[in-house]
Amino acid sequence: MVVQSEGSIPSACRLSRVCSLWREVSLDTKLWRIIDLSTYFKEKNRTELRLKWFIENRMLDSEDLNISFWKVTNTLCVLIKLVETCPNLVSLSLAGWRALSADDLNYIADNFPCIGRLDLSSINTEMNTSKTAVGLQSLVNAIEKLKDRLTHLNLAHNRLSGIPQITAALTTHSPNLTMLDLSNVKTIAVSHGMLNIEKLQEGCQKLKILRIANSHVQLSQATLQEQMASPGFPELEELSVASLADESRLMSDEALQRILKSSTKLKLLDVRGCARLTHDSLIRIPAWDLKHLFLSGCSVTRDVG
Repeated sequence: MVVQSEGSIPSACRLSRVCSLWREVSLDTKLWRIIDLSTYFKEKNRTELRLKWFIENRMLDSEDLNISFWKVTNTLCVLIKLVETCPNLVSLSLAGWRALSADDLNYIADNFPCIGRLDLSSINTEMNTSKTAVGLQSLVNAIEKLKDRLTHLNLAHNRLSGIPQITAALTTHSPNLTMLDLSNVKTIAVSHGMLNIEKLQEGCQKLKILRIANSHVQLSQATLQEQMASPGFPELEELSVASLADESRLMSDEALQRILKSSTKLKLLDVRGCARLTHDSLIRIPAWDLKHLFLSGCSVTRDVG
């Protein structure tokens, strides 16, 4: 139970220090199902050689693997070894893998039969090219291949293009998507950051977490008929649209209402810095069990009466 709740690291590592018998037990690969290598190693120790050793010796039964910000140059070699060793991998975090290419993401989609949760944050923070893993065509192809297996997609801290096309792909192919993170996303042009929220609502009815904080992303225009016909996000539990000063104009009362029109299960709402929001937004929130509300920097906090 301890390993299941905390993950194999540090739990199994601590168990191995008790005695020789406990060490033998701790090496059982069945205990190494959830592995987070992103925080328990100093940066100088996050080498490709050490990572390959872990894959070969600990990850046979791994289902959830976080290897964010490891120093990997030959990404395909590592991915091939993961496919050979971790056939049951469901969740894979590759945040900060700057060398991850479109071909690598295509390989992941083709060769991991159980993969459904992908963290591709901080892959491409400076520029957007067709060869990067978070390029438009690369992402669309991966979404099309993963289909209804895709449940979690993290694209935060990237420079993206083609948000409308990415949204269309998710709408068409990812009915089981429960988490979408577009926080701190930059775009090449304004048109590249238009999010068709009504289309996303139609295709991703199971969405529980939506994060678009501090991003160059805004809702695309929709007719009143399209807004009325949209089913909303009935399962949504967390929405973050917090904005920096230069992006505060993007979220209005109308936009928030379009997103939350049917979100009766909402537990967390973060609208910090959204200067255009008024108390009308709070009144219209359909959730009765809201537990976390972040309002600093909104006109709501300055309203009188």
